[in-house]
Amino acid sequence: MTIIDMASVKASHKGHWFDEGAMQFFKSRVARWGYENGGLVYFVSSEKYDLATPRLYSVRVYDRTTDEIDTCGDFQQYKSYSGANKAAQRMAS
Repeated sequence: MTIIDMASVKASHKGHWFDEGAMQFFKSRVARWGYENGGLVYFVSSEKYDLATPRLYSVRVYDRTTDEIDTCGDFQQYKSYSGANKAAQRMAS
């Protein structure tokens, strides 16, 4: 497992997942670091839809071969960044 700067993932992804407009619309945030193993990059994202809802966290996986990003487990499964980040590390191990 290698710790990777997510800026390099954003730069290499050819889809719209990291587009500024999409990120603003969903009030999305992406962790600064991800965890790479065998061409798969596991990272944490979060969304907050409005003032009444809490910010929740998901573990995502970026496949460098297919250029696809998927959710690992359930969308917004984690209540804290810490819990989601630990899960991402386990998945990448």
